[in-house]
Amino acid sequence: MKKLIFIFILWNLFFVNSTRAYNWPVSPFDSQHTITATLGEYRSGHLHVGVDIGETNVPVYAIEGGTVAVGNDPTCVEVGRFTYCHITLEAEVGKSVDAGQEIAIITGTHLHLNDNAGAANPLAGLSPFIQSFLW
Repeated sequence: MKKLIFIFILWNLFFVNSTRAYNWPVSPFDSQHTITATLGEYRSGHLHVGVDIGETNVPVYAIEGGTVAVGNDPTCVEVGRFTYCHITLEAEVGKSVDAGQEIAIITGTHLHLNDNAGAANPLAGLSPFIQSFLW
């Protein structure tokens, strides 16, 4: 079972590619940002289910359009297939937003970004993104 989980994580980290590229959810959109945690990291009995972008006190922009929804955690918001956490919501819940529209402010030490389309790696579609640690 451990081998199967390991293969699943590797597949998602390195081989699952988005069918389209999308901008970073923080500005500037055309440059890279610090990733402080990645999909699949082991964390005290569980695996990290998203990526952490090391920014704070900056606006968060919707990667894709959709309806703004808030779940059980008031520091998280869902828009389209993405969940953004450690934020203060700026957009109105239940309203539609367009890609690139400001939806929140990062109030934690980072933005946690989760792609809810299965267990996809949110880094796969970010543009520009270079996995320089591979070479």
